[in-house]
Amino acid sequence: MNCFKYIFSTLFFITTIALCDISSALEHHITSSDVYSNADLIARELDLIGNHFGITGAITPRVVDTNLKPRHVWQKTYEVLVKINILRNKHDLPVIAVNSIEPLKHIPPVLVYEQTERIITEVKILKFRLGINKTIKRNQKFSNRSPIDVFNKLNYVSNRLDTINGEAFAPAHVFAQVMRILDDVNLIIYTLNIADDTIPPGKKADSTPADSYETALALLKEIQRLQLPAAIDRIDFSSLRTDNIVPGDVFEMSIIVLAELQTIKAYLGLRHSFTPPAKYYERKVPGDVQQILGWALRRLKLIKSLD
Repeated sequence: MNCFKYIFSTLFFITTIALCDISSALEHHITSSDVYSNADLIARELDLIGNHFGITGAITPRVVDTNLKPRHVWQKTYEVLVKINILRNKHDLPVIAVNSIEPLKHIPPVLVYEQTERIITEVKILKFRLGINKTIKRNQKFSNRSPIDVFNKLNYVSNRLDTINGEAFAPAHVFAQVMRILDDVNLIIYTLNIADDTIPPGKKADSTPADSYETALALLKEIQRLQLPAAIDRIDFSSLRTDNIVPGDVFEMSIIVLAELQTIKAYLGLRHSFTPPAKYYERKVPGDVQQILGWALRRLKLIKSLD
């Protein structure tokens, strides 16, 4: 009996080590170029769906040029999945719950690769439900691609979905995301045992998406203030500024904010505290979005230090 236990324990140990080695090898093997290959496939699949509906016009999305990390690309996949839900809803298909990821200080490319695989699956399901039988083959492998290359390719995907959907994000979609930001900020405040006597700022009737965008940038500045002593790598987001801000730009900035908040949560040991899924809202305006962002900003300013 003791011999059996010894053999079982030895086999279990060897198997565990082998699985860890496989996992580590996979993480090392998957690069941003592999993720880019998947993003490129998604783009061509959506071009095919667009052609199915007679939508053939070229699109030229804004190209972002800054040192984004895989955590920002992961959040961009969230944006794509939200737009896939809009497409599903337009064709009377039940929407899916868009997934969250546990807070991590650093996201390896393999986790973003997993997300692109999920998107590929959802696109294949859409093609099946829409009766599109044509298939798209993967291109040759890409090389020397960085997270920003993947982000920009997914930006093309996001814009292509806008043309297929016949609409872009509305303030209600953005509001759903900023409520998720507020939930994360509330959790951080609670974890640090900070007394919170803040109230929401007044709602401005003449608020514009540009106003919400500036408030989101101020929120990022506060997050980076907290990241500095925590030795969390900080990013220069100044190049993300653009003219003629629309709700989609604010949505993009909101997912950048969410990506940065995950690093704070991970630093605080809140690894199993997922950002709640977005809820459904109607009849929201830019003033609603700016108000919630302003409230999140007021609460973050209560934090003097993460220690």
